[in-house]
Amino acid sequence: MSYPLLVAPRIEPLLVPRLREMYPEYVIATAQTTLKPPYTLIVLVGEPQGKQHMLSQYVRIRLSVYCVREDGTGNWQQAQHVSHDIIRAIGSIVQQTLQIFNAELESGPIILGDSEPQFAYSILLATVACE
Repeated sequence: MSYPLLVAPRIEPLLVPRLREMYPEYVIATAQTTLKPPYTLIVLVGEPQGKQHMLSQYVRIRLSVYCVREDGTGNWQQAQHVSHDIIRAIGSIVQQTLQIFNAELESGPIILGDSEPQFAYSILLATVACE
C-alpha cells in the first residue's frame, strides 16, 4: 500500500509575518540584506530535515541577529538579548499555531563573524505538520 508523499510547509511564512508584527522596530528577513547602519536585522531560515513521523517533519530554524552600530561594528551583547526575545516569541507563536507542534532551542545564541559585524547565531528544531 502506498501513501501520498507529505512534506512540511515552508516555516518562514508561518513565523516571519508574526515576528514583524511583534517587532516592527527590527528588519526581519529570510536572507541577508544590505542596510545602512545603525540597524537590527533578524534573518530566519527554515531548513527541512528528516521525517519525525509519517505526518510530521523536523525543520531546523537558523536564526541570525545583527545589531549594527553607526560605525558598522556589531553589538554582540544587544544581539544576544534580541536573540533571546525572538526565541521566546517563536515559542509563543508555536503555541498559537496548529501547523508547528513544537520548537526547541538546539544551540545558541553564540557569537559568529570573523570580521565585522559580529552577530548572534542560534538554531531551533521544530516539528511541523506535513501537508
